[in-house]
Amino acid sequence: MPTDLLRTETLAAKPSIVLPLLPLLLFVAPIAEETLFRGWLWQALRRQGMAPVPTAAISAGLWLLLHAPSGMARLPTLLPLAVLLSIARHHGGVRSSLLLHVVNNAIVAAAIGLALLATGNK
Repeated sequence: MPTDLLRTETLAAKPSIVLPLLPLLLFVAPIAEETLFRGWLWQALRRQGMAPVPTAAISAGLWLLLHAPSGMARLPTLLPLAVLLSIARHHGGVRSSLLLHVVNNAIVAAAIGLALLATGNK
């Protein structure tokens, strides 16, 4: 998916692209990202004997890098989520981090929808 699709300027100019992107935002991205970063990678690092904190730092850091092309300015706002996803993974497993990721993305989708409604775009 091109990284500029979810930028505010793009959504404001073409609000009709929001609805088709909802399944990607709400389900596909969280499932893929959690399966890769806090599923496969997390388990691989832990099997190699890595402690939880370095494991969390590596998986969170790589997850943040994945989001870097959509704007480096977003990274500081995503850092708390990266930490929370790692905590959820450590204490509740990958299903917990997946649920948290889906809830976060649903909040983002709702905020985008409300912003579009507030500006009169449909």
